[in-house]
Amino acid sequence: IAEEYDEIEKRYDGKAPNGKTSKLTKEQWIQVRTSRFKNWFGDWEGDAKNKVSRDKIEKLLKSDRDTSKGIQRETIGKVTTEQAKILKDTLGIDVSGYEHTIDKGEINHTINEHGNEKTEAQRGQIAVTENDFSLIPEILNTPDKIEYIGKNKIGRDVIKYTKRFNGKTLLFEAVLTGKKEL
Repeated sequence: IAEEYDEIEKRYDGKAPNGKTSKLTKEQWIQVRTSRFKNWFGDWEGDAKNKVSRDKIEKLLKSDRDTSKGIQRETIGKVTTEQAKILKDTLGIDVSGYEHTIDKGEINHTINEHGNEKTEAQRGQIAVTENDFSLIPEILNTPDKIEYIGKNKIGRDVIKYTKRFNGKTLLFEAVLTGKKEL
């Protein structure tokens, strides 16, 4: 318990999950982040972070489909210490300090290339809908499996996150090493 407390204390920044100044004392801020607290009351922190991320994704979905105005990108979360360790230990990819991002061009590409029910049925897949994007934070934060699947067409490492809901949901991320983004 003391080790966990010390580890959480190192992360103390006085901020709430929404990025605003926390109304909790330092002691309370640390306590509500312990596994004992979350096991008893639920993972409020993960739920709050997922909500913030879903709101950012929703903002991109509602924005103009025209990407000629430049890249519309949102940071939807940080790569956790645990995820970075898994990726380093199993894949040899160091993503510590990286952030998960999504941009309007990626959303447009996914909907345009994978959103047609008839085309996806011919491929043996289910078409992606705009509602599916709201699942991204949960997939990233609690994946069933993370694996390296190789390089994409432009030579970037690609990581696959798998999370089972009603069927199988996959999320692919390219590692943008120069920008510390996934």
